Amino acid sequence: MPFRQLYLFSFAGYATAGLLDACTSYGTRLWWPFSDQRVAWNIISIIDPIFTLTLLILLVVGIKKKHPAWPRAGFVFALCYLAFGLFQRNRIAELQAALADQRGHVEIDMATVKPSIGNLILWRSIYRHDDQFYVDAIRTSLVTEPNVYEGTSVQALALDSLSLGLDGSVLASDLVRFDHFSDSYLAYHPADSSVVGDLRYAMLPNSTRPLWGIQIDRDNPDRHVPFKSFREIPDEERQQLVQMLKGEDL
Repeated sequence: MPFRQLYLFSFAGYATAGLLDACTSYGTRLWWPFSDQRVAWNIISIIDPIFTLTLLILLVVGIKKKHPAWPRAGFVFALCYLAFGLFQRNRIAELQAALADQRGHVEIDMATVKPSIGNLILWRSIYRHDDQFYVDAIRTSLVTEPNVYEGTSVQALALDSLSLGLDGSVLASDLVRFDHFSDSYLAYHPADSSVVGDLRYAMLPNSTRPLWGIQIDRDNPDRHVPFKSFREIPDEERQQLVQMLKGEDL
């Protein structure tokens, strides 16, 4: 392969990697170094085996058969899958707005919808109203009616209140960093009020128990906060997740 062609293909791969990251529910700093703002279009999960394995299989088959039709099919599949994710995101956002309206929550802010892990059918809905975050799961597909699995609400935490009296400390700096990477979706862990969690992610899409958080120790403000992960899911919640994916009543 000529160097010019090899360079072109490599450049295309690097140039589009950021765009693919921006499609995920976590996003990436697409405009770095000009801006630290994270761009997340929320049209595909961070981990999606259907997307990844299909592309991998088509690529491997194309290499073995030495025929470009297979990777081209993968390219078409990727575009169609991401387009379906975009369609689902917009549809779920409309359902979220309708759900908030049913509750009398006319003015909402910090609203977001994200696909749950590994699929584009079951989504996590979060919005803020009157300093409360409302978390629900919404399931919809092209062939079934939407199902709303109502969750619960939790008090929204503000960085200013968390940092009160901690000016210039290591703890205050860590809180600012965590607030930035959590897009200000901060709430206490429901089982541990010393842990401030990133409410955007949870094992169960209608749960307020976060996937990760930081443990606050105000008695030691000059120590860095420990990072906590909460990836365990009880059998009962695992069963609920399966029921949600199937569209069954809980």
